[in-house]
Amino acid sequence: MVLMSVLAWRQDTGSTGQGKRRNGVNGGTQGDHDGKAASQSTPARGIFASGRFWPTRSIAGVLVLLCLVVLPMLPARPSRALASAATATATEAWAQERICAGDPADFNTHLSAVADPRRTEGWDDRRLLGSRFLVALISGDLCKIPARGVDIIGAWVREPIDLQGANIAAQLRIRGSRFDAPVQLDRVRAEKLLSFAGSHFAGRLLMTEIAIRGSLFLGDGASFDDKVVLWGASVDGQASFSPESIDREDFIRPLHGGGQAEDKPQRTRFADTLDMNGIRVTRILDLRNVDAEKDVLLDRARVDGDLRLSGAHFGGALSMDSIKVGESVEAWGIIWGNQEKDGSCTSAHRDRKIYSNVTQDDATNTGGITAEWRFYYASVGVNFYLTGACLADLATLNLSGSRIGGQLFLGSIDHYPANAWGERSILILRNASIGKIQDTPSIALTGVTATSSGVAATSMSPTGAPMPKRESWPLRLELDGFTYASWDGLDRQERPTGSAGRRVIPARGDPWLIEWLARDHSYSRQPYEQLARVMTTQGKTGVGNDLLFTSQEIERCIAVDGSTSAGIESCILRRSGIIDLAQANPAPPLSPAAKTEPSAKTDSAAMDTESGPEREQQLLDYGVRTTVWLLNGYGYRPLWSMGWFMVLIMIGSVLFRYRTEEGRQRTIWFATEYTFDTLLPAVNLCKEFDSIRIDGPIRYYFIALKVLGYVFVATLLQVFYQVIGRSIT
Repeated sequence: MVLMSVLAWRQDTGSTGQGKRRNGVNGGTQGDHDGKAASQSTPARGIFASGRFWPTRSIAGVLVLLCLVVLPMLPARPSRALASAATATATEAWAQERICAGDPADFNTHLSAVADPRRTEGWDDRRLLGSRFLVALISGDLCKIPARGVDIIGAWVREPIDLQGANIAAQLRIRGSRFDAPVQLDRVRAEKLLSFAGSHFAGRLLMTEIAIRGSLFLGDGASFDDKVVLWGASVDGQASFSPESIDREDFIRPLHGGGQAEDKPQRTRFADTLDMNGIRVTRILDLRNVDAEKDVLLDRARVDGDLRLSGAHFGGALSMDSIKVGESVEAWGIIWGNQEKDGSCTSAHRDRKIYSNVTQDDATNTGGITAEWRFYYASVGVNFYLTGACLADLATLNLSGSRIGGQLFLGSIDHYPANAWGERSILILRNASIGKIQDTPSIALTGVTATSSGVAATSMSPTGAPMPKRESWPLRLELDGFTYASWDGLDRQERPTGSAGRRVIPARGDPWLIEWLARDHSYSRQPYEQLARVMTTQGKTGVGNDLLFTSQEIERCIAVDGSTSAGIESCILRRSGIIDLAQANPAPPLSPAAKTEPSAKTDSAAMDTESGPEREQQLLDYGVRTTVWLLNGYGYRPLWSMGWFMVLIMIGSVLFRYRTEEGRQRTIWFATEYTFDTLLPAVNLCKEFDSIRIDGPIRYYFIALKVLGYVFVATLLQVFYQVIGRSIT
């Protein structure tokens, strides 16, 4: 009041002069007018007694008017405590009191009743919190948030929450609660931990470009009926969607015949799309044990630690295009389909059981499985674990162009069982690069007969109970451009299993490896050369030669029967010797040519009816390849050449001894020496042989011997190189 009186006095004493200086000759007139207006509109005395005073003539006057008239009409600023029941319900007042005191607001304890967020029973107004109250509480407008942060358990929020762009300075935990409306946290900056573990969201949860300085927890049985968007999010810690305590045994226990654990943690459920494209997590991204009914998107994501997917159940696509994982990808017991307690893998699309690559049902194959795991052009710093998985409804696992620094782990004798693939599942490894392959065929108990390829062996549980057969690889592969440095697990392995005996993995040689390569029905030489190089490096040169020989045989068949994809597929299956296996496991259906037994259709009978230059080129190519095959098995069967060498010498000796004039005068030993000398190029064993002249048709035989001599010498050098190289190795 003193300040206003002083301002009024200054205005009263100086208004006339100021008015004249501002307005010139009209200053007095304007002042008189102002004075009249003031006297007519303001009859009060005091500081307004002078007619020359009016607030519009001075900024100070405006301030006075605001202080006297406007400010008393404004509502008082809310205090840090709720003023009365008019501004907060009793429930909110209790929650505020607990939070501001540094204690959790646990409605389950307060009401002596635990309410399940996934059910509607047990949720009433005693748990109800308004969105305005929550926003004010989280923002720190109601009280200074203690170091413990905001911790609310068992609350019910029916109104939408909008915290877009907010800064959350303290830890925020809203656990085991229900949110019936959308929650928007776009571009929020959370300085510490953020948790909605165990809560239920009926509407969308939007966290686009959210930045969390701590960890993010959305697991422990949380459920989401609508989309969850974490596009472009940044988490400087762990992002967890799984239970707090869970280990690998929880994911493979059903495969051992023990069934599900009674205390198995509740799954985190996503009824709609989970969009985490472009997310950045500096530690672990944990999706273990989640149940995602639709697509999960992780394209261009970056995870500096492990990406954990063990036990996750997917109903749609899992997209990880160009993802970067600093450590390992763990997918123990991952599921596309239904994992039964007896270890079988059931398709969710039709009533049948998939025992790895063998389908056991009488229903017709309706197809329609389109789920895929896209992992192309991805980068993994250490290992990629995929074993014990139920993949009945997975159409494609695409690892094209990916780089795995460690091993592609598809099972071992200590990590069992292997995978149960769908009959139409395809593993695409085009242009992928890994350090090492670690896999296992079916594991058999001592006394159970297993085939060399592991296809017919029966797997056993640790207790000795029979298990459905599983295998590391699906029936269909795409291997063009796939490179790797080594392959472990091919030798025979045994492990004791206590009273049940021993687990046995049979050795896998070239028949199994050739069958493995033939699972790629689109032929390319590179996969055969790659595997042969690895086998040679691991000291199995003979196996490597067998693989390269098979590759050449397939190409010889394709030269006359490979004008179509069906013809190429037929050549691969026939030349690999697995036509019976393909018939026993028709996935996918083979072409009519591939279903024909090798004895029923020779290469010549398989030739097309084409004519012209193309056909002539095919025949020429086939003829050259057949000649090389006969001589030394494309260079991979040197003993064939040795046999031909002996046969040619014997024939030449007989012809020279009994069909030439010179030979009739010599002994059979002389004829043999002459034939041998003719077969050796650039070598002269006896000068007398130079004077011998042979006429007639037999002359052409010895000319042919000179030409074949070069092939023989080349074969000898190859054998010498292999023997010396193996000795050095």
